[in-house]
Amino acid sequence: MMTERDDATDGEVLSSHSEAHTPAVGDVVLPETPCRMPIHNRPFFPGQVQPVAINPEQWASTLEAVGKAGHGLIGLSFVKQADPAGVDLRQFPEMGCVVRLHRSPLAEQRGQFLAQGVKRFRIVRWLSDKPPYRVQVEYPRSQGDRESDEIKAYTMALIKEIKELLPLNPLYSEELKQYLANFSPNPPSLLADFSAALTTASGDQLQEILDTLPLVSRMEKVLTLLRKEREVAELQGQITSQVNEKVSTQQREFFLREQMKIIQKELGISKDDRTTDVEMFEERIRDLTLPAAAERRIEE
Repeated sequence: MMTERDDATDGEVLSSHSEAHTPAVGDVVLPETPCRMPIHNRPFFPGQVQPVAINPEQWASTLEAVGKAGHGLIGLSFVKQADPAGVDLRQFPEMGCVVRLHRSPLAEQRGQFLAQGVKRFRIVRWLSDKPPYRVQVEYPRSQGDRESDEIKAYTMALIKEIKELLPLNPLYSEELKQYLANFSPNPPSLLADFSAALTTASGDQLQEILDTLPLVSRMEKVLTLLRKEREVAELQGQITSQVNEKVSTQQREFFLREQMKIIQKELGISKDDRTTDVEMFEERIRDLTLPAAAERRIEE
């Protein structure tokens, strides 16, 4: 059974005067009927900060609606279809993530905005079946006692895998490494979501993580993804090392051959045996009249 403390993961603080359908995360009051936008690469997670590319013309009405709402929050949902504009409502998953927009693509005409994941949501019902999509949502909480020994063990395991993965993957920037160095493992729900966002897992695998509310189950799935990510990174490192070693050996042999040619030339023995044989036969046939077929054959 979850206590009030156990249930309040993801770092949310419920305002004492707020309604049940409008919880707050920190000082952010979450909308009960946010606009919703599909993204096709991979789902977004709470705690994740990343640019999201869109077509400003297709989603101008949605961004305008978000701007009028004044809270700067929008729900992002993962869909497999490459062109999110033509997505069917049945393709939208039940679970998504509300994000805060930090830069308006409509204002800058760059076709992207910077999004910060705030909280996962679940659809209650659709209010609009065309852009701007609007839905009534609820904000489910992670399930489990975050103070339990099991969750603490998974937390330590996740942090260990991330630390081992960082030096293996050159794509992780120094800024990310510094951020992780100061990253707090509490609440563990946010750590699990952030860890999943670091991987290159498929959209379906990541959506499964987003759908999983029981904290132990989610952390177990994320740990599996991180270990697979580390194994792939280690294999890539071994392959790269082998290729570099082969290239280095070939380069060394090339330089040695070039040095040998220079030494032979200095000593007057720069011609090898094959070159000497060719010159000898050319000398023997120089004054002979040969049939065209024989001459071609000799030349070959």
